[in-house]
Amino acid sequence: MSIRISKIHMLSALLISIPLFLASCITRPSPDLLEDPSPRQELPAESEDITLSLEQTTHALPVEKLNLNVHNTGSTFYTYGEFFYMEKEIEGRWYMLEIEDAIFDDFAAFDNYGSRIAPGETTEETLDLKDYALTLNSGKYRLVKAFSNEATSETTWLSAHLEVMD
Repeated sequence: MSIRISKIHMLSALLISIPLFLASCITRPSPDLLEDPSPRQELPAESEDITLSLEQTTHALPVEKLNLNVHNTGSTFYTYGEFFYMEKEIEGRWYMLEIEDAIFDDFAAFDNYGSRIAPGETTEETLDLKDYALTLNSGKYRLVKAFSNEATSETTWLSAHLEVMD
């Protein structure tokens, strides 16, 4: 009977330790980054007329949604689209997160035009990262968008920073 009890104890210990071992081996998915650093290493959060910001700049994992604000402080209209890209800071350099080609097929509106913001207006947008197949792990990120001044046709690239923590 003592042999049977010790076999049960061993089996119980094994059954308890296997999930603990497997859990310690699991890591959170890491975003796929493009090989070369971003060509736009220096990007402001605001220009003379337009400001890009996130409602929350610190996030705990998992990050599912980002609430984005665009504010036009200028005297002309600006246009922009749904298109954005994300970058992650690695050793002081920014690298773009890879966006799958299917995103452009699935979201016909994922382009750089279509929205318009009037002088003095603020718009809010919620980005569901699952819609774009983006997974963030811990680190420093920035969201990048382009805005076009209707009067001058000048394009301004802005970024909004966030930090993701375990």
